[in-house]
Amino acid sequence: TELGGDAKNIGLAGDSGGATLATVIARKTAEAGFPVKLQALFYPATNLSAMDTASYVANGEGYLLTKKSVETFRSLYVPNEGDWKNPDVSPLLSNDAQLAKLPPTYLMALGCDPLRDEGLSYADKLRANGVKVFSIVHNRYVHGFLGYFNNALAVKAAPFAESALDHFALWARKEFTR
Repeated sequence: TELGGDAKNIGLAGDSGGATLATVIARKTAEAGFPVKLQALFYPATNLSAMDTASYVANGEGYLLTKKSVETFRSLYVPNEGDWKNPDVSPLLSNDAQLAKLPPTYLMALGCDPLRDEGLSYADKLRANGVKVFSIVHNRYVHGFLGYFNNALAVKAAPFAESALDHFALWARKEFTR
């Protein structure tokens, strides 16, 4: 390309709502005939239409991301309740044909995160549709955990975030060389 990149080796990644956007873009580019090589979804929000999973019950209060804050973000992002089940908002609700087009996926869920179960459900649904998925749960961490990387305010947590990112980088390197 003009910048020297390889259009066949593009990956998308994001955390939280950014992971939601990354997987929607991955689906849309695949549908348009320009699939990406991989996607990395770090503690994604995949179903804004339902907040009744066990992880919402266990982790919806007392941790960094609360059920109330997700409800607030949802109302600002998608104010019309009728749109909450749109696969562009809630990728977990995509149909099988849409999901089957997605690239190899790295999905990180966190044990102390209300979004944990919907992320893992998304990984399961991708697998059921033939997508290669590597999923991992870091049981002791809260939503936004990767923000601790290289963070002077979170010196004790930073090495754990760095280790998690190193693990992802190893996976991505393997996928990009396939």
